[in-house]
Amino acid sequence: MRLGRGYHAVWTTPQGGSILQWQYREHTILGPPRVALVGGDLKDRGVSHWCFPNFGPVPAGVLSDNQQHGWLRETVMDIHGFSHEDAQFRTSPEDGDGDGDTDVQVSVSLTEDGVSTELFATNRGDQPMPVLPAYHPYFTVPASGGLEVRMNAEVLAYVMPTTRIHKGIPHVARIISRTGVVSVALFGIGEVILKLGGHCTHIVIWSDDPMSYVCVEPIFGTPGTFGTAEGRWLKPGEQTFCQVGFEFRPF
Repeated sequence: MRLGRGYHAVWTTPQGGSILQWQYREHTILGPPRVALVGGDLKDRGVSHWCFPNFGPVPAGVLSDNQQHGWLRETVMDIHGFSHEDAQFRTSPEDGDGDGDTDVQVSVSLTEDGVSTELFATNRGDQPMPVLPAYHPYFTVPASGGLEVRMNAEVLAYVMPTTRIHKGIPHVARIISRTGVVSVALFGIGEVILKLGGHCTHIVIWSDDPMSYVCVEPIFGTPGTFGTAEGRWLKPGEQTFCQVGFEFRPF
């Protein structure tokens, strides 16, 4: 499904309400999907998706059959609405845990200066439900210019493909408390400002191929607390709302 507005184009899919690719003019900002060889294994990479109900693996000792990053990204949702600039998706009652206890809606919208995606989830069951949502975007590293991740203008990580140097981007998740504005500079293209609500408390920086892509992931809660006493639980009938905006400013 292609969305377009001005110089921005986004390809999205009902599978998890994910973004397959976002371009500004001819430049790729997020994506594209690919199969990559990682440590001798073939892995799916490049699809920017919501992690729900859990970010990361389920902590040891927590009773849950959820896979890493949850079931939503593998779920083909119903198309709830579609226009040139906006797409809405919604889970069917049989999705997720199979008993209709979770109602999830995802939207992807083009704005005047970028892209926005939202997740709205409701606990329809009669028991508390653990949640730790996150968004998992894949930023394409410009081959000639490189990339910087910043918070409050401080450089947290960078990649320089021409010299094959990178710093602050590990193969395991680097968890950082969010203390202000997070941005990604794509040299030669522009800067992306992540528009995040106050309940986005952490970000994660990660890549297993930093010369190609870097993930800068907003986490709506504390990583590692899913299903624990310290984590967030939705009461029956309670809802959670998460939004990630990507405001693009061309250089």
